[in-house]
Parts: sequence; C-alpha cells; structure tokens
Amino acid sequence: GKPHPEVYNQSINNKNKKILAIGDNLNTDIRGANLLNYDCLLISNGIHKDDFKYAYEMGYTIKHLAIAKSTNNSIDLRAHPSLVKLDSYLANLKGVRNGIEVETDLLGTLHIAGSGAGQEATASGVISDLIYLSDSKIREVNNINETIELIDFIDLDFQYYFYIEASDVSGVMASISSIFANKDVSIESISQKENLNDDLVPIIIITDPFKEKDYQELVDNLLELDSVNKIRSIRIEPQ
Repeated sequence: GKPHPEVYNQSINNKNKKILAIGDNLNTDIRGANLLNYDCLLISNGIHKDDFKYAYEMGYTIKHLAIAKSTNNSIDLRAHPSLVKLDSYLANLKGVRNGIEVETDLLGTLHIAGSGAGQEATASGVISDLIYLSDSKIREVNNINETIELIDFIDLDFQYYFYIEASDVSGVMASISSIFANKDVSIESISQKENLNDDLVPIIIITDPFKEKDYQELVDNLLELDSVNKIRSIRIEPQ
C-alpha cells in the first residue's frame, strides 16, 4: 500500500507477523519503513507512462520482447521490456497483435504477425495445440551432436535508457555523469526535462553498450547520491 497513516497503523497492530515494506520512493516509502524499524526493499525499476513519452522523443517505443539468438554454439535466451526504434517492424505492432521477427541466412528477415488475445485468437491457439498433439506422426527429433551452451545473461552487453529523478540543485547533472564515468560507462545522450513537484527534475540518459554485470553496482552508486531520489531503466535492443 501507499505510505498513509492507515497502512502503518495496521502494520503496527500486526506485531507478530514478519513485515517487509516495499516502495519506490526513498523520501516516503523507505523513510517510513526505517522510522518503524521495518525491513524494506527499494524497487528502483519498472515502466511509467512518462517513459513512453521520453522514449518517443528519442525515436523509440517500448515493447516486451522474447529473444532467442544462436551464435558460435551458444544460445542467448531472454525476455524483458526493451526500447526499439520507431521505424522497426516490431514497434509498429498495435493493440493485441503479436509479432515474430526471424533472421535467416538465405531469405533475410521474415515477419509473422497475428492477434495475441481475444476469444477467436485463444480458440485458434487451443485448436492448433490439439491438432499438434493428436498428430501421431510427431516424433522427437534430436540430431544435434555438438554441445550448445546458454549464454550467461550478465555477460551480455546492452545500451540502457535511464530515468533519474533528482533534486533540482546546481551540479546535479555533473555528479550523476561522474558516476557513469567512474564505472567506465559512456553516455550517448543526457537531457533534463521539465521540473516535477517537490523541486525534483527528471534526467534522461542513453548510454553506450556496457556489460550487464556492471549494471547493479552502477545503480547502487547512483542511489548513494543525496540528490538522487528514484531510478528507472530499460534495456535497448540493437536493430
């Protein structure tokens, strides 16, 4: 729940239960938990409607992608929200339509699209599965002789979109930029948007690619700055 007195009063009356306070704001959610000596968890990610607006201004939109790539006897398998270019095929799928983009050696890029929700789409999917399962000719195929390894997610490189909510004070962008520089993460673009309430300002950063394993320490270092209140981030899928 939100950090209202009613929520805290109810939690105080449940002293026999283990309490974990979860929030995305250091000055309200986490501060309230600390005052009551509760364990707390800061959620510094997620997607907000403003992220769609800022992404659009930079030529992107946000899509949830499931990705499978095969490279040199290794497979990259992952699923997460990503920024994709506005002029890409996947970016232009609207409503309940789902799409698949397949990169082939001989035919180039193939695109497949169809409805992913609704009564007709669901019924079609169920019928298709029943026909597949009832086909007695289906046999398990296992003719792969070489060993294929799954690529560790933390070893991948990504560009990142960062939304950083910071105090509107002198030098705040310089202090944030220095954290990126100390972690050897180059910044492709950085911009300050219109002020929010409570003397806070959103700062939007697009990074150059860097190792996923360095992401969490970078975020932790940014949150240690007194001027930083909140951080959201989204990976950028290369085209």
